Amino acid sequence: MGIKKIFSVLATGVIVTSLFGGAGISAAGNLNENENKPHELEYNELLTNIEEQINTLQQNSENLTIDDRESISEEYSELVSNYLKKNGDSLTEDQLIELTDELGEIDRSMYNVELEKGQTEFGKLSEDFIPSETKDAPQKAGEFGTYANQGPGAGTSWSQRRGSILVSMTAKRYGFPHGHAAIISNTSGYVIEALPKPGVTHQPAHTYWSTVSDEVEMYVKKASWANYDQAIKYAKSQIGDPYKLKTTINNTSNWYCSKLVYKAFKSAGHDLALGSPYPLPLDLKVDKNTVTLYKNPF
Repeated sequence: MGIKKIFSVLATGVIVTSLFGGAGISAAGNLNENENKPHELEYNELLTNIEEQINTLQQNSENLTIDDRESISEEYSELVSNYLKKNGDSLTEDQLIELTDELGEIDRSMYNVELEKGQTEFGKLSEDFIPSETKDAPQKAGEFGTYANQGPGAGTSWSQRRGSILVSMTAKRYGFPHGHAAIISNTSGYVIEALPKPGVTHQPAHTYWSTVSDEVEMYVKKASWANYDQAIKYAKSQIGDPYKLKTTINNTSNWYCSKLVYKAFKSAGHDLALGSPYPLPLDLKVDKNTVTLYKNPF
């Protein structure tokens, strides 16, 4: 089919592209046009828009170039990020999870996300990708270290999951739901994470991650396996340091969960969290350079 680009400009200044001619949709229309529009209506419009785009991509993604796909991915990431900056405080926890999970489906509708991890030329292995209706189904169960992971990705070797980022939005600290984040270790069955107690630790993944049900396993676009190993090495070098939520991004003596993840990948040459001066798990989840690999893997 022929592809033509349709641009619509939001009140926020974000330019959004639809690449499917009459069959496609513009990524947001004028969602923020009416400042007095009830919050729920605006949220529902945004969510519906994303769901419609996912459906379109699942039917047509094989017709898109890599540049087209990245344009869609980046624009939706920016769209959701701008929406959350404006309305995030008014969303319920369930809405926050729902919206960010749907954003993750944009990339999953355009790329073979399992093949693309570790590829510095991200997207090249997905040029002829057609989304499978069963791509969310769990893989076969497998043993990882000292525990059995029955969730999605269980059939994938642990070495291929090393360096992935785990994010959950349900953790609360100091009275607000900022979520939690960790890095999957190169030690089978383990993660590196910063927790209030005991601080930065290297422990079995199931210790914390089996207690939540909304976690996603993500990776970084264009990160090489050497980059993942460097991020793990950096995070492990902080083991034993104390946890402190009220700390600066440049402080390397105190850590909170997503700061540890952010700094680890920064050391490997990847700047995540959309340049936030105080990166939170939410920033990692909506960043244009992170890709959702599995949902609820533990």
